[in-house]
Amino acid sequence: MPADPVDRPNRARSELLEFLHQIELLSRGTLLKRTKICGKKACPCAEDPARRHGPYYEWGRMEADRLVHTMVSPAQARLIAGAIRSHKKIQRLLRNWERESTKRILRPEHPSR
Repeated sequence: MPADPVDRPNRARSELLEFLHQIELLSRGTLLKRTKICGKKACPCAEDPARRHGPYYEWGRMEADRLVHTMVSPAQARLIAGAIRSHKKIQRLLRNWERESTKRILRPEHPSR
């Protein structure tokens, strides 16, 4: 049975609130995983990509209208990756709630005949 259009914004809101209760960390930004060449002549990192140094993790984000980059540990990178995924899911849930709210607001009270 199709869902009642009037109830869709309430379901979208409930889904968002349920997710908010489940998450602990939330963050925007980008997490980069990099390997590097050290520049020493005798080091094999320059010749073989599989022997490059790293991986190193870099977290980029906006703070006070400035782009900030921070090197983070692998453990921190895992936490940041989860926090970024949570932020993206919240944004998707908010867009869904807004879309359903708009449909409800614009729905004619009495369909024309």
